[in-house]
Amino acid sequence: MSTHKTIQSKRNKAMTTIRDASLKRQLKLEFKTNGELSLEKRESTPNQDIVKVTPPPSKTVQAPDISTTDIYFDLETTGLGRTSSITQMAAVRGKDQFSCFVMPKKRITREASQVTGIRVFRKKMYRYGKFVKAVSISDAFKQLYGFLSKTQNNILVGHNIQTYDCPILMHALSLCDKDITEQFMSHVQGFVDTKKLFRIIHPSQKSYTQESLVESLLGEKYRAHDALQDVVALQKLVRSVDIDQEARLKASFSVEDVMDSYTYSLQVKENLPSLETMVNKKVISTNVAKSIAGSGLSYNHLQTEHSNKGREGIESVFTATKGGDRVCVTRSRKIIDSVSDFLSEHST
Repeated sequence: MSTHKTIQSKRNKAMTTIRDASLKRQLKLEFKTNGELSLEKRESTPNQDIVKVTPPPSKTVQAPDISTTDIYFDLETTGLGRTSSITQMAAVRGKDQFSCFVMPKKRITREASQVTGIRVFRKKMYRYGKFVKAVSISDAFKQLYGFLSKTQNNILVGHNIQTYDCPILMHALSLCDKDITEQFMSHVQGFVDTKKLFRIIHPSQKSYTQESLVESLLGEKYRAHDALQDVVALQKLVRSVDIDQEARLKASFSVEDVMDSYTYSLQVKENLPSLETMVNKKVISTNVAKSIAGSGLSYNHLQTEHSNKGREGIESVFTATKGGDRVCVTRSRKIIDSVSDFLSEHST
């Protein structure tokens, strides 16, 4: 019981951080929307306007001591950006299926429409020219929650979800009421990324797009980029191969990982611009700047710490630990000295 309370406490704290960060983002930041979408949306390189964020490493996921239910899920979206709007969500659990079209708040890019067949005209949604009923994102999550609530200890299984679907999922939840987020998260115990999984169990594949895997391993083709068809095909693909527990665990990550990664990405977007001068002057690398920003530190924070405690202050915030022995930024003396020297030279 105490373990459950601890996990729930962490989730509540993370969700509060996400909602607060989302509000700050709406007030302070203007996110840029990507412009291009290739045929395989999840294999494409993000548009250069999108900040590429490397999230903190996932925690080790232990083998569950409870019976879990795999639910295969997929999203279709307005574009490639991790803040894109959802246009369709689908899930399958055995023979039980769920699919819902969602009216997006953002414009669907032409490239996305070409891939999914979805477009909006005069506040109505059409798919390949036929009208489809679309609901708000809040109603979509309520419907998905109803599907999830039929089983316990659900594991969401999807293809390339750790880097694509999950960030979009978290962004969408941050726009909904608190109770919707809590209901959804209360019925999800973790995630499995099948792209990572197939890289482990089939290391010699030429391509790891879902379409390629289905064709290579099942000898079949299907209508990709329809979320429902995607999850049906993925369930069939996964059930057709032998998967050992070790490989599955390596491809797994927790709800807390997803929340931490999303919060990290918001902090990077908010704080990274203030560190551009140090990057341009080669005081720190772009990756180090992202680590600093992702830990919640802006240039003003560094100035304050250095003003109060000098080099010791910078070392303290850079080497602070969270999540075990992992440091927030770095233990590198060279980087700490470089930042400290820069701040000394530019102190007022």
